[in-house]
Amino acid sequence: MSRFIKCDVDGESRTVYQYLSGSQPCEAYRIHEEFGIGEYLCYEYEYGEDDYAQLCYNYIPTRQGAEGDMLILTREDIERLNSCLETLEADGSTEARYIWMIKAIRDFMLKYPHQARFIFNSEF
Repeated sequence: MSRFIKCDVDGESRTVYQYLSGSQPCEAYRIHEEFGIGEYLCYEYEYGEDDYAQLCYNYIPTRQGAEGDMLILTREDIERLNSCLETLEADGSTEARYIWMIKAIRDFMLKYPHQARFIFNSEF
């Protein structure tokens, strides 16, 4: 089963990044925790009486027990992502998948110059 990072643009959900394996952990949180970029939220779905998830999130304080997360970035964060990539590459980081994910997020933001705010959503 594949997992994705998605973002809405013009009311349509678009795939930003596909994790390469089911065992690869969600890592969008690292952009916020390690580099202080953007806003990060974890959520769980709110379920109705029929046990179907509603289009409503309950925000929770930790990733433990969360069903997904959101990384919220703005256009101003693009340069900060570039600096983050330069740091990782200069340090000789061997975390290729993490670097690919950051590049995918940055490239997605560059692709939609009319959008000011990006909410990157992924399920655990």
